[in-house]
Amino acid sequence: MLAFLDAGVNVKDAPNENFAREILEMFTMGVARYSERDIRESARAFTGWNARGTRFVVDAERHDDGVKNVFGREGRFDGVQLIDLILEQPATADYIAGRIYRFFVRDDISPQTERRLGTVLRENRYELAPLLETIFLSRDFYSAASVGTRIKSPVELLVSTYRKLGLREVPGLPDFNEVTRALGQHLLHPPTVAGWAYGRAWITPGLLIERGNFVRDLMFPDFMAIANDRYPQITVGAEVRAVHERISRGLDVTTATMPEAGALRGAALGENGAMSESTRKLDREEDFNTRYGSYRGWQKAVEVIKPIPRTMARVDLGAMVVASGVQSTGEVVDLFAQRFFSVPMASTDRVAWAAFLSEQLGTEHIDRARTYMEDGLRMLLHVMLSSPDYQLD
Repeated sequence: MLAFLDAGVNVKDAPNENFAREILEMFTMGVARYSERDIRESARAFTGWNARGTRFVVDAERHDDGVKNVFGREGRFDGVQLIDLILEQPATADYIAGRIYRFFVRDDISPQTERRLGTVLRENRYELAPLLETIFLSRDFYSAASVGTRIKSPVELLVSTYRKLGLREVPGLPDFNEVTRALGQHLLHPPTVAGWAYGRAWITPGLLIERGNFVRDLMFPDFMAIANDRYPQITVGAEVRAVHERISRGLDVTTATMPEAGALRGAALGENGAMSESTRKLDREEDFNTRYGSYRGWQKAVEVIKPIPRTMARVDLGAMVVASGVQSTGEVVDLFAQRFFSVPMASTDRVAWAAFLSEQLGTEHIDRARTYMEDGLRMLLHVMLSSPDYQLD
C-alpha cells in the first residue's frame, strides 16, 4: 500500500491523502462512514511513513506531530495511534465482518447480520477465529441461498481441482503462474491496491474458455511446451527466445543469431539459406556478438538455475472408476459430478455427458472398456469441468 499510494510524498506541510483515504474506504470502514476532515487529519498522522526496500520506516523529520482532530477526538496522533482510533469505530468491525461474510458465504448480507457479526469481531478484539466459527456454524452458511453461489477465483479453481483429483502437489504442467495469469489472477501482482474484483468479474466468455483450456491442458499436457521460467525475464529475452526457435528449426547458431532482414543493411542469404559474404562480415560486428553472447549466457544460466519441476498431474481416472464399482457411463457421470461439483447436475447435462462418454468408449458398459477407457474418461472430465456449473462453489 505504501508503494501504491504515494507514501513517499506524504510529508509534513504537504500531506498526501491517498494512503489515508484508501485505508478508510477499502480496508477498514467502507464508503461514507467518515468525513473528509477525518481523511485530511488521518493523512497528517501518516506523514513520514515509507519503506526502504521491504523494510517499513518512519521518517520523523517528515512527520507532522501537531494536534489532529479525527472522529471527534483530538491529540498528537501518529499512524499507529490513528489505526487504533479506526479500530475503535463501530463501523470498522461491521465492515470487516461483512467483507469476510461476502467472501465465504454470499454477496448479499442484511444490515442486521452485518452488525451482529461486527459485534462478534469487536467483542473478541478482532480475533478472526470466533467470527469464522460463528459464520461456519450458521444456518446461513449451509442454506440453499448460499451453497453453489460463489464463483471460484482462478487460484481456487486450480487448487480445488487438484485436490478433487487427489493430487498431493501442484503439477508443473500446466504451469500454475501462466494459467492463473491468463485467468486474471497473477499472484503477488494485483491490478490495483484494492486487489482483485471477485464474483462475476472472474467470468467472461473468453475467461470461461480459458478455464476449459486449463482442464484440457491438465488432462492432456503438452510435453513440448517450454515454460517461461526457462527464459530470461529481461529486455533481450524475446531475442533469446527467437534464437532458440530458429535453432529448433535446424539453423546453425551463426545463422540463427543474424540480425533481422531490416537490420542487415543490404546483406542477404544466398541459395539454400547460405550466408552471403556481406552477411559474414556482419558476424564480426558488435550486434552479432551481443546476441550470440546473450544466447550462450542463457544456455549457461539454464545449466545452473533450479527450474520449476515440469511433472504432469499423476491422475488415473480409470483406477478411480474401477475402484468405485460403477458399471455404466451414466454412473461414471454421476461419480464425477458427486466428486467435483458443488451444485446439483442438470438432468439434461447428465444425459448428454453419458452419451458423450459412450461415444468415446464405443460402449456404455464400463467392463468392456477397462483396457482403453483412460483417454475417454479424461475427455469427459474436460467437458464436465469446462461447464459453467463447475465454476461455482
